[in-house]
Amino acid sequence: MDHADAVLAVLLALALTGPDDTNLTEADIDQLMAAGVPVQIVTAPPTPCQTTQHCAYHGWCRRWAPEFATIMSAVNKVLRTDQLSALLAVFTPANLTSRHDRTRHMTATSWKYDADRDDPLANLRIPVTSAHPDWRYIACFDRESEARPTDLEAAQLASYIEQYKVYFFGANSWYKRKLEEQPFDADAVTRVFHKWADDDWSYRVDTWQYGPFWVPLAPRFRGGEFAAHLYADEAAIGPLTLVQVMDRDKHMHTEYPSKDWATWKAVHPEVFPA
Repeated sequence: MDHADAVLAVLLALALTGPDDTNLTEADIDQLMAAGVPVQIVTAPPTPCQTTQHCAYHGWCRRWAPEFATIMSAVNKVLRTDQLSALLAVFTPANLTSRHDRTRHMTATSWKYDADRDDPLANLRIPVTSAHPDWRYIACFDRESEARPTDLEAAQLASYIEQYKVYFFGANSWYKRKLEEQPFDADAVTRVFHKWADDDWSYRVDTWQYGPFWVPLAPRFRGGEFAAHLYADEAAIGPLTLVQVMDRDKHMHTEYPSKDWATWKAVHPEVFPA
């Protein structure tokens, strides 16, 4: 076994044993030795100090087990070799086809986003992506929508993103200016907006794990058994206009509506006409 093969074997062993750096088998040790790494067996104390972030995460630290730290430093040195980089090059995202098909809408050298670079909505800082965007955009438009936004709806989407930045970061904050140095605004949680037809919109939050995928439901599910079960205590919603969907996201239909969102719409009548 040559050095490169030994390094790859060590990496695969570590990947299979999980994030705990201490979970090495005898076979793993053999691979380390084949790679030319000095190996010694260390019996660790029963409890780590748990006083550093590294110690709390990995269950050991240099202060607690200096001999073991020496071994792990040698392992890390092997894992950082040029041979390993060459071996792993074929596993990088740029060389794989992901479920979102990252390379369909960008080039490797000039475009790092999964959003469509040449879509006209990009000029308004609106990312056009799948329903599972790779980036934490503030909001985006689903490219699989059955219909495109009107000019007014596009302005509303752009205004929704702007309101988010003003509300959370301030109208003239350094962080807002930093975000705007990039083509799109990314922060924490993404809202994805989908248009089914004229005045028929839905949205989803990319962190949702339970409940319907879209709110309101996709048209084909409205009026069925699932909708009846889902909205047993209220009238089934949909279709809704884009503004009505945004209002729902801002809890305008609840007893705790967003006053800031109401004020924002009121001071931008050109985008949100009464």
